[in-house]
Amino acid sequence: MALSSTKQRSDRLKNALLFGIESFRKGDDHVALDSFLDSMDDLEKLLENHQCIETLNKKMEKLLPVLQTLYEAVKSQDVIAMTDILAFTLYPLIEGWEKECDEK
Repeated sequence: MALSSTKQRSDRLKNALLFGIESFRKGDDHVALDSFLDSMDDLEKLLENHQCIETLNKKMEKLLPVLQTLYEAVKSQDVIAMTDILAFTLYPLIEGWEKECDEK
């Protein structure tokens, strides 16, 4: 049951990231920001309840610098940088993380 819940949250995270990226690119920043905040909430909960603990440390080594860079982009209100980080760094990282967990 917990694995199913984790999979659902992971799917929701990826969908929220993709929707947020698309919304940022369309210039709908308000909707994109809501989606971004939802995705960060899901990411936090996934990290708290991560099922693949042995891979978590490896992923955290990659995730923390990405989140720091994302934070700096948010703080400076750089929507283009946020969108690029979400699309080209965070989303692929989450997707790879999920694939690794599925293989175990």
